Amino acid sequence: MVLTPLADITPPFWSHVIKALLTAYRDHGIDDELRIKEMTELAAQIEQRTLCYQDFIHRLNNALVLIKRDDLIWLLPNYIQANQLDLLFLKMLAAKNLKQGLNDLLKFKTLIFFKQVELKVVVKEGFVSIGLIYVGCEPEDCLQRYLDFSVMLLFYICRAILGQKFKVESVIFPVSHPSVDEKMIENTQTSVLFKGDKYLIIFDSDLLTTPSFFYNPTLRKRLRQLVEQQLISTKLYQQLSEQVLAFINQADLPAQVTFAEVCNALGISESQARRKLREENNSFKKISNWWFYQAAVSELISTNKKIEVIALELGYSERASFDRAFKALLGTSAAQFREFGKRFGYQRSTDFFTDTVDNLPPIPESCQSILQLKTEELNIPKAVAIIEKDPIFSGRILGLASKATFGSPPTSVRDAIGRTLGIERVKSLSAVFLAKDQLGELVVNLDVDKLIRAIMLAPWLHLKIRKKIFCDYDSTLDEQVLLLGLLGMLLVFHKADMLNAQTSQVFNRSADFFQFMRELNTQCKVSLFSTSAILLAAWGLSDKLVKTLSGLDVQIQENSFIDNRQASLVLALSMAMTAAFEHFTEPEQLVSVTSLLERETLEMLLEEARNQLKAV
Repeated sequence: MVLTPLADITPPFWSHVIKALLTAYRDHGIDDELRIKEMTELAAQIEQRTLCYQDFIHRLNNALVLIKRDDLIWLLPNYIQANQLDLLFLKMLAAKNLKQGLNDLLKFKTLIFFKQVELKVVVKEGFVSIGLIYVGCEPEDCLQRYLDFSVMLLFYICRAILGQKFKVESVIFPVSHPSVDEKMIENTQTSVLFKGDKYLIIFDSDLLTTPSFFYNPTLRKRLRQLVEQQLISTKLYQQLSEQVLAFINQADLPAQVTFAEVCNALGISESQARRKLREENNSFKKISNWWFYQAAVSELISTNKKIEVIALELGYSERASFDRAFKALLGTSAAQFREFGKRFGYQRSTDFFTDTVDNLPPIPESCQSILQLKTEELNIPKAVAIIEKDPIFSGRILGLASKATFGSPPTSVRDAIGRTLGIERVKSLSAVFLAKDQLGELVVNLDVDKLIRAIMLAPWLHLKIRKKIFCDYDSTLDEQVLLLGLLGMLLVFHKADMLNAQTSQVFNRSADFFQFMRELNTQCKVSLFSTSAILLAAWGLSDKLVKTLSGLDVQIQENSFIDNRQASLVLALSMAMTAAFEHFTEPEQLVSVTSLLERETLEMLLEEARNQLKAV
């Protein structure tokens, strides 16, 4: 058998790119059956390690021609789930900082890049340059698309490790391609220069040691062995290791396959097999672990199957056995790994928000005590006793009560709660203060103070709306929705979220807040009130509140409300945010939200709300 030289074989990573491209074809209405069949075969050839890089670059170029060039570089990544790309990617994304992640990339670069591409990282005079230099002689047009994508990939790796903290100083290309340059500028928020023969991304050297939000030392330690095993496996083609792996893959119950079974099926003695595997720097245990990782991780991250189902399909008699095997290999439970991996999909999922909430600092004792009180346990003496132990909490309650009263200001916490704020509102306010304290400094591209002012304004606006329309009112639940429904904004604009910039663009171009909520769902795949519910559920607030908030998201997307009560809540919150943020100037969407108010009445209320904010 004549084998393709190792150095010329296309790395398996690129099969994921081809599969993403097939999905892009579908979404762009490209139904060329012959081309789709060709691309499917191309992915299979890459996975079988029978495709040389020269053929791949030509065929990739032909495939990309069907998609507009100006969309290519920044469109295709939206179809690639980073957690499904490669062991190396997961290892980099769990790095302590960018320096550690880039060291991984340099050490194992052949798992992604061809030998004809030199990858260099240079630190000089306070800046870092990550460079790609092509040393082959492929035709320029074919090569350009491959290198364009590779530069995008480098940018994505850095952004995935550091989130929005990763800022680019400049990007350098050998020649200008206006459509690609425009997309690069839009996504990196920097300038593009043209000189030399290099593709460079340049950024401040301080970013190398900036801590990563997703650092996971246990996972990195476990993945190191698997990445090294993957590097070994790329050097093997139809050797015994490949045959053993193929046998395990094809078995009905792979997890139960024994070494003796494999040797018997392949017609080789166990001693001969061990010796042959040692010559290939391998062993049955390493191959079994490799199979387990590939199969288990693929199912955990790319499907929504229950872990019990995955365990049975892979040949385990029960989930407990599967969990033990998984933890022994990766040092973390299957459930934890599923959450970790899903953070890095380009399409944001609730897992990022759940993980962020799970990693918040401990709740201060005063807030925790208030939040844990059930409705029937709430009374003024108990609340006062808790709040007075916390001088900061006490000061906030007194300050808010002073702004809310028209008589003499309250002189005590008891007076503030009993005469002005009310016991139920104090419980909601404790959650607002807690959210601001724990998340406020982690938010970018959003004025947190304006958000808090909008939250405080919402109940006042709702009262004004109720005076103009007839609707039912649940004083406890509705007050909670009005004060707590917008807290999800602190998660949506979290600086570690890789889609923060996209969210910010949607926010800034929306005519009013109702339009923002709808586009946040359609473009960013995020439901605002459901995101708030994640935070509130973690803090133990009522199930009824959580369900109400999640239900509002559905009604917003359908623009169809169950009744005037639900509509009035959404209208009050939307008007409060529209009043607080000056760039929301057109109330057209608000007028159509519920048909509760005429445009003239709505504009009058908005003006009153803005004056109310100025007076505070």
